[in-house]
Amino acid sequence: MNKISQDGRRTRHEPRKQDLLAAAVEYVFEHGFSELSIRPLAAALGISHRTLLYHFHSKENLVVELLKEVRVRERLLFAFRFNDQETASLVEFVQTAWQRFTAPEYEGYFRLFFEVYGLALQEPTVYGGFLEGVVTDWLPLIEPALIRDGYPPERALSIATLILSSVRGLQLDLLATHDRKRAEAAFEELLTIFRSLRPIS
Repeated sequence: MNKISQDGRRTRHEPRKQDLLAAAVEYVFEHGFSELSIRPLAAALGISHRTLLYHFHSKENLVVELLKEVRVRERLLFAFRFNDQETASLVEFVQTAWQRFTAPEYEGYFRLFFEVYGLALQEPTVYGGFLEGVVTDWLPLIEPALIRDGYPPERALSIATLILSSVRGLQLDLLATHDRKRAEAAFEELLTIFRSLRPIS
């Protein structure tokens, strides 16, 4: 029997909606976000624009769903790596993030990520849902690694913020310039700085 949603409607179409959402994310990876339009997207997905609107109700709601999915994918690219590794050190944590976030196969995704980031800063009333968790989703992942690695709990939040901002800044630099050698050298300097922040035990 189909599950009943809170408003009484059946949710039998939910799997179809998730499939369409996944395909829509792949579409915006290739075509970008700023020029997103319902009819070309529907055509690319092999459905009518009416079907797309049936599942997402409006372009605005589709945008909200896409933004959520982009944020979730960014986090999942990395978060699973530490789910079962309670002893992961800060350096391991940051190195893993850097390796995954700068891998060539993820370049298209992160170009989209920074495009949406820029749009959200320009139009927070439209894309504000993206900004709500773009930082706060990550800090709870980084703080425990810092504390396990011997950093003072009272400084963990500020150091976690520094790590996230620094890695994203270098990532954006690499996407803009393609100067991997310089970016990698800067990343190694960053690790040296982070090591120096750890108290001597």
